[in-house]
Amino acid sequence: MRFTVETRDFQTLKTHLLVLNMHDGEVDTHSFLGKLDKKTGGFIKQVLKQEKFEGKAGQTKLINTWKKLSADYVLIVGLGEKKNFNLEIVRKASASAYQTALQIRASKIVTAAHGGHLGVFSKGECVQAVVEGMGLAAYQFSRYKKLPKDSPTVEEVALLCPDPKKVAEVKRGLERGELVAQGARLARDLINTPAADMAPFDLAKMAQGLKGIKTVVYKEPQIRAMKMGAYLGVAQGSIHPPAFIEMHYKPTGSAKKKVVIIGKGVTFDSGGLSLKPPKSMETMKDDMSGAAAVIGLMSVIAQLKPKVEVWGLVAAAENMPDAKSQRPGDVVTASNGKTIEVLNTDAEGRLTLADALVYAQKKNPHYTIDLATLTGACLVALGDRISAIMGNDKKLVDTLISCGLKTGEKLWELPLADEYKNDLKSPIADLKNIGGPYGGTINGGLFLQEFVGSMKWAHLDIAGPSWTDAPREYEKKGGTGVMVRTLAEFLEKL
Repeated sequence: MRFTVETRDFQTLKTHLLVLNMHDGEVDTHSFLGKLDKKTGGFIKQVLKQEKFEGKAGQTKLINTWKKLSADYVLIVGLGEKKNFNLEIVRKASASAYQTALQIRASKIVTAAHGGHLGVFSKGECVQAVVEGMGLAAYQFSRYKKLPKDSPTVEEVALLCPDPKKVAEVKRGLERGELVAQGARLARDLINTPAADMAPFDLAKMAQGLKGIKTVVYKEPQIRAMKMGAYLGVAQGSIHPPAFIEMHYKPTGSAKKKVVIIGKGVTFDSGGLSLKPPKSMETMKDDMSGAAAVIGLMSVIAQLKPKVEVWGLVAAAENMPDAKSQRPGDVVTASNGKTIEVLNTDAEGRLTLADALVYAQKKNPHYTIDLATLTGACLVALGDRISAIMGNDKKLVDTLISCGLKTGEKLWELPLADEYKNDLKSPIADLKNIGGPYGGTINGGLFLQEFVGSMKWAHLDIAGPSWTDAPREYEKKGGTGVMVRTLAEFLEKL
């Protein structure tokens, strides 16, 4: 599917599907829809009135033109009230338009930059949201499954831009939307690939193939030399050796900031000797969703070209039960010298992240962000649509929350409450890897904070939104690639 910019009069363009919008319950006479209604002698308004279509967010109305217009079908999508308008409405409306195109077997879509005329967001931002919505809705994971030969496909999506002065801005939005959707789709591919085909060094090979990125992969002897005992304790039960992955992007010219982004990379989490129930293991190939998001981001960052120097780190490992596995009650030593009593081998992600955070300090970053499917407790607290965020720098946390609101990847701040620190104390080590029976997500954040040092840091627990059990809007069942777009937005804001 290719995206293009169309400057000609939309009323003369031959297309299978024309997608226009309506907001605030009325047809604006100056809008594309208003012009089309005038051309049809008020037919559009008549249909909408009969169908009681009010242009609410999420509403759609498909009209067959019976070849009386240059478009075979017109789809009207609702944007809701202007005061509540946001870019996520545009993504969802565009995803719906894409699904409609497949249903009527339309190979070409001509679409407005929904919301670009409202003045809430720039036209380029609205175009980007359109492209993201369609680009993500078009995702298919077909590595192991043959698709029918006659499956409908959308070959072209043309973005309307009648104002020549806006063409450059629309093209920028289009290109950026394609890139971030591409990064999220790669993350989805990595997550959806079964763990048998996505072991730590398979993940490392993907990172090594990224264009414009310098990637170094450290093997077990090197990891041991770096004294990453917490990380190695997780990996020791698997036949697949660990791979510590370091990706580096450096912009041309001087960098405004230096940022380290760490993704949890447990390629399969059985729970280790603290074995999960069988049902809970079915989706545990997604326990590297944080790593997938970092690799997805790094795959497009050289083309996005933010003026920021970025390191992407992944301590990839598989957590399996074996005669060599670490046992509940074992004590491991992290690379900063802190000892950890491992009381639950299924609280393994924080052990891998601990050593990665210590390593990140060597880069002297302005900001460090880690993202991980860290705790089931996060699903209990926030459900499967919202990620938790904690951190020691208010500005960093607030900026990430703001970026998430713009990209539709919501974040909710939880406190790093001192009151819970005692729950991590161990009688035989510096700390233990689990806290009390409550506040599990906060306990996870407090544990990681022990390895942050003086860095400005934020922790994102993406356990909920990293996976969906049912299709929704622009997501298929499986991995979602959450946080690729938010992190891209964050880097460009710096």
